[in-house]
Amino acid sequence: MTARHFETEPHWRRTGAARLLGGLALGAALGLGSAASATETPEAEAPATEIPSAEVPTAEVPTAEVLNPEGPTAEAPAAATPAEETAAAETQQPPRIEIRGEMIDTWCYFSGVMGGEDAVVGSAHHTCALWCAAGGIPVGLLTEEGEVYMVLKVENDDHVAGGDTVLDLQSDVIRADGLVYVRDGVKYLVVEEVLANEGIQTLNHEDYGPVPPFAFPEPN
Repeated sequence: MTARHFETEPHWRRTGAARLLGGLALGAALGLGSAASATETPEAEAPATEIPSAEVPTAEVPTAEVLNPEGPTAEAPAAATPAEETAAAETQQPPRIEIRGEMIDTWCYFSGVMGGEDAVVGSAHHTCALWCAAGGIPVGLLTEEGEVYMVLKVENDDHVAGGDTVLDLQSDVIRADGLVYVRDGVKYLVVEEVLANEGIQTLNHEDYGPVPPFAFPEPN
């Protein structure tokens, strides 16, 4: 081996080794990895497990009450029961009046079955008025203004229909002191005292005769 050969061989080998190391370093920098890593079997990527999200219950939010800007609204009073209405009516003192009028037969007066209003009052209708009152027909007090008060009671006689007091007053014009009640537009009168009895003032039997005609049955 010559001296030249001895000098150049190490240089060649050193040069080749340097190139190999440089190549490996460049491959690593480029992400190619080593030969050993290139032969490794890549691990299978595990499929991602989908985790169901827990359902969050939705809380029901109460609707906010809109306040009255003008202040709290007053609640409507509860409807009174029939017992409460009766108790309230009993506690209210009815008005007391002094009234004058004729005691009439309300059925014949309002129904018109026996004739017009002028014919079913006074002496012409007196007998029929007695029959109706004795049979239980309510009696009334007819004022000069044409108003009718249904008579509920006369003084201490609770038997308004068919009572002796009413029969004694039927068709008479009386002046009375009493209490007035109004229900559904109908006026009722409780006569506490008969101040005066003027007797039968409407003498119309000559104009109409007995009303009805069979009020005076003919003798056999």
